[in-house]
Amino acid sequence: MQDQQQLGILCAKQSSLDQRMLAAVGIAADAPIVVAGMEHCPGFRGAILEDQGWMDLDQVRDEVVSTAVRLVTDHPEISALLLECSDMPPYAKDIQDATGRHVWDFVTLIDWIHSGVVRRSYDGFI
Repeated sequence: MQDQQQLGILCAKQSSLDQRMLAAVGIAADAPIVVAGMEHCPGFRGAILEDQGWMDLDQVRDEVVSTAVRLVTDHPEISALLLECSDMPPYAKDIQDATGRHVWDFVTLIDWIHSGVVRRSYDGFI
């Protein structure tokens, strides 16, 4: 029997994405998800959670990518990652390159909706 694939969710603060919150958005308690928070990463925590007023972009990128890599390493059945925090999409490509997993965030959602609303002419081969 093959292991069930899981969705990894990277969020700003893991305790904020508890079962009550997941249930409120329709995610069942037994959904195959694994959540990792960024609250233990000093650069991310200071810039995003503690609002220190500045952000070391390289440090935060390294923290977000390393958290994603650790999540996938600890849970190899993760087949895709969802970036919950609106400060993470700039690192989506780095995360995808480092983990080899599909990565989604609010930007991919906006792009998907936009592509259905504002259609472009097809210019490829048939």
